[in-house]
Amino acid sequence: MRAGPCPLARHRVRAGPRHPGRPQGPGAGNVHPANAALSLPAGRHSTGLRRLAVTEAVRGSFDQAQETVTRRCGKVLGKRRLEELVVAAAVDVDGFYRARVPVPCSRDMPLVLQVDGKGVVMRPEALREATRRAAAKAAAGGHRGRLAPGEKPNRKRMATVACLFDTHPAPRRPHDVIHPPGGRSEERAVRPGPRAEHKWCTASQLRPPEQVIADAFDQAEARDPQHLRPWVVLVDGARHQLDLITAETIRRGVTVHVLLDFVHVTEYIWTAAHAFHKPGTTEAETWVADCLTAILAGHAARTAAEMTAQAEQEHLSAARREAVDACHRYLTGHLDQLRYDTALASGWPIATGAVEGACRHLTDRRPPRHHRRPLGPARRRSRPATAHPRLQRRPRHLLALPRSPRTRTSLPRPRPAGLHPHYLISGPFE
Repeated sequence: MRAGPCPLARHRVRAGPRHPGRPQGPGAGNVHPANAALSLPAGRHSTGLRRLAVTEAVRGSFDQAQETVTRRCGKVLGKRRLEELVVAAAVDVDGFYRARVPVPCSRDMPLVLQVDGKGVVMRPEALREATRRAAAKAAAGGHRGRLAPGEKPNRKRMATVACLFDTHPAPRRPHDVIHPPGGRSEERAVRPGPRAEHKWCTASQLRPPEQVIADAFDQAEARDPQHLRPWVVLVDGARHQLDLITAETIRRGVTVHVLLDFVHVTEYIWTAAHAFHKPGTTEAETWVADCLTAILAGHAARTAAEMTAQAEQEHLSAARREAVDACHRYLTGHLDQLRYDTALASGWPIATGAVEGACRHLTDRRPPRHHRRPLGPARRRSRPATAHPRLQRRPRHLLALPRSPRTRTSLPRPRPAGLHPHYLISGPFE
């Protein structure tokens, strides 16, 4: 077979466009040995430029990615082409994870599934119909400087996030999670918790939550088709997620152990503690530590009854009593998901750290600077004052978590990549 002059496809690289190839001779076939020798990708853009575009796009918005590419390479890539390159780079992600062979594990290793929801700030045209109508109704009422208590700004669209991983059992005791009010003794070391292995994660705003949960269960059945391992499901207490998980387990005929995220339980206990004691005091910390230790020991019902009896004895005001009643409803409404004594003895995780980390990498909490609306005078005045640092304490010091160092001994690590809230990339995070 005769081939004419071999053309070199025109590509855009970081230094600019290459020389365009010469036209083929008459009757020459579509053979390009030079392209095969150079291993050039399909299209006009080099592999390095594609990689740079994807790397910068997942760190922020497409506008920021285009600015970075232009600053490094010049005007070689437009915004629309950058979006197409990012979508094309993720085209094989779903197929890769479907064809991936699960790592075999023994029947003693728990199979942990975690589900959570993440609200993502969207453009008005990308909101769901119900949210869009609520936003239009709120806008028709005129601009207000501050939302009412419990009112939603109607700017977000929920994404369902699911995470699955294997773990080795790590039995613990309640005092390994919550230190006693007087502090720990150095006679016995704290037992470490279980660590996630072979994590698999998926998230979607386009598919309904039941489809995302079904995909997670499909992955779990691929790892344990005969249902020989203990299945542990961790959620934050959302009723619709619990209903979907229950329906999925009935349909597949599998037995699962559903647990509530212990950090969510801790927040409810702290809110109830501030109804009895001043925030930041030792009495409040002691009250919280006693309640959490009892819950970890399997006495959630007794803890809920005791705090209600204490509220009646102290004749709390209606506002302070509401916090105690909310905590009581939360505990008594999820008693079946508060069996932490069994979970600690079996070495299972009791918090949704893996899926919370996935939510953190899924999107930034706030849009980039050029997508934010500047605050007007009314909105500036309505911003609440910053609380005292003692009033901003988190339960980290009660959850046996190490404190963050105040000084850095090395250079800061680069910020983890996350998708911009206004855009979606097809793949496991779509």
